[in-house]
Amino acid sequence: MFEVHQRFDSYISQVVRIDTQTDQIEFDWAVGPIPIEDEQGKEIVVRYITDLSSNRTFFTDANGRQVLKRVWNHRPTWNVSLKEPIAGNYYPVNSRIFLQDNVKGLQLTVLNDRSQGGTSPVDGMLEVMIHRRLYYDDLFGVSEELNEPGVDGKGLVVRGKHVLVVESILKSAARHRELAQQIANEPLVTFSTGSTESEYRSHLRLTFSGLASQLPKNVHLLTLEQWNHDRLLLRLEHFYQKDEDSELSKPVTVNLKKLFYNFEIVSAQELTLSANAPVENKANRLKFKYIPEGKIEEPMKITFDAQKLDVTLSPMEIRTFVLKVKRN
Repeated sequence: MFEVHQRFDSYISQVVRIDTQTDQIEFDWAVGPIPIEDEQGKEIVVRYITDLSSNRTFFTDANGRQVLKRVWNHRPTWNVSLKEPIAGNYYPVNSRIFLQDNVKGLQLTVLNDRSQGGTSPVDGMLEVMIHRRLYYDDLFGVSEELNEPGVDGKGLVVRGKHVLVVESILKSAARHRELAQQIANEPLVTFSTGSTESEYRSHLRLTFSGLASQLPKNVHLLTLEQWNHDRLLLRLEHFYQKDEDSELSKPVTVNLKKLFYNFEIVSAQELTLSANAPVENKANRLKFKYIPEGKIEEPMKITFDAQKLDVTLSPMEIRTFVLKVKRN
């Protein structure tokens, strides 16, 4: 691991870390408090500039799941005319933003640790806004300036992290999908006093897994919580999109019987995503008449086998179950 410490101004600095084992570059940045004594608002952005030819096209995620294609000054369903081209091309970035060079077969992905705004103002460039402080109201409905003074009245200090990955387009989904899960579910570091390391290790269990078998690489255990005294609520998520990866975008089957370590599943019932009705009730939902522009592909849906407890997940699918369990 190599580190480079940089300071750009009295209130802007970052540490760049290069992981030689994974070829990932981590940008640990700190910004603030932003000075406004000159009565000028400021928006602080990070720009990652490359020689990749992306044709002003980039991709952002939607709530950490679906990836959406963005094209500068373009909307896929109508002709757009933007009076504010910068703001009109900024999009929410919940977990990642990337661009591709189809000739070189390379993809540049930037993963963030919080929701931010991002764009690609120049071919081969990714821009992410990390902090801002405005002296005047921008007249977009809030009716006040974006000027949070913080507890000391000097303004907020923000610290965050970006992880940059350059990979072939074919392998990038496998890299950024798993890495985004790791960033979103990072463990919390805590400290304690009053015991030595040997005492700590002898009195506490330092490792634990509630899974008897490992989940497939494209499946995420989204929810496992107490429903009532002998029932648990379970959600499983296939977190790859269709055709993203030659293997990991395929449907996958998980057997619930062999999944958990410290309890036995007696029975299971599939519910709707909100867990307020049996999944069979979806058949009674309102159906809207519309004329599709092209062929509509419905995702493969395999009925849950309540006897074998086999769950098959299609790309981007989340399935919800209430489990009756017996503690081991």
